[in-house]
Amino acid sequence: MSRLATLALIALVAPGCLPADDRPEPGSVLVNVGRSEAAHEGFVTDDGWQISFDRFVTAIGDMGLDGDDCSDYSRSGYERLYDFTVADTAKASLHYGLGQCTIVFSMRAPSPRAILMAGVTQADRELMGMEASGPFHGEKDETIGLMVVGRAERASETKQFSWLIRRWQRIGACHNAAGEDLSAIALSAGDAFLRELEVRPQELFRLTPSLVAAIEFGRMAEADADGDGTITQEELAKVSVPADEIAADLADEVPDWKPDRIAELIGDATLATLVFDILPLRILAFAGAGECQAGDRSGMF
Repeated sequence: MSRLATLALIALVAPGCLPADDRPEPGSVLVNVGRSEAAHEGFVTDDGWQISFDRFVTAIGDMGLDGDDCSDYSRSGYERLYDFTVADTAKASLHYGLGQCTIVFSMRAPSPRAILMAGVTQADRELMGMEASGPFHGEKDETIGLMVVGRAERASETKQFSWLIRRWQRIGACHNAAGEDLSAIALSAGDAFLRELEVRPQELFRLTPSLVAAIEFGRMAEADADGDGTITQEELAKVSVPADEIAADLADEVPDWKPDRIAELIGDATLATLVFDILPLRILAFAGAGECQAGDRSGMF
């Protein structure tokens, strides 16, 4: 009886030992990731190629509320691994906070704790978590932030592509055509907001990083130097692209991008640079936004 009485006393007293949360009542914002029709159904480029995807896999996470005048009550440290060829609209994260906030997040390789969504497996998580360095991978080891497998068809011609894009990117402000930041949100007590992210795989095929640039596959098809029907990163790296035009488009789309970081990002200015380093920054944005400010672990570009 003495032991039972002691347990009962602990059960009654324990809740009172927890520290009280005396912060003001927060507002909330639910962030969803929308179904990508382009990833599900494919699309036709401006030069007449039918693009279809077998896999379009990335992790979205590290989501939180940021800003000098923002109090984030619930920063989310986990991520979800999606294959957008099968994923429907789903929750990414729910946040609580107060003040003038910006919703920030990462498009990245999955960590071992990543939540596996429809269509992805433990094997995908392990593959994308493998680090590599060397040509096309930089001087330090990097994991896989985006896995793209698909084909392009026009008339009787078919080209395959299977690309492992080793880019980890932090996404910040997302602006629409009017210059409004769609990632910014003013949270007051009791507010409840909904925001939706768009996944836009067609952005990998822009001629330059501009909303008015054509979406074409022709020059990728021409990069297939050995004629085996598969477009590789090595082949794309042999095709030059106009560095000055790309730099101007980046500066025009997001005026606060730093010129020295843009130059660093462009590098040798090949089609591989464009597809593997620059255009992936455009794939994920809030619905209605044209371009988002993006960066890596060292800061925003």
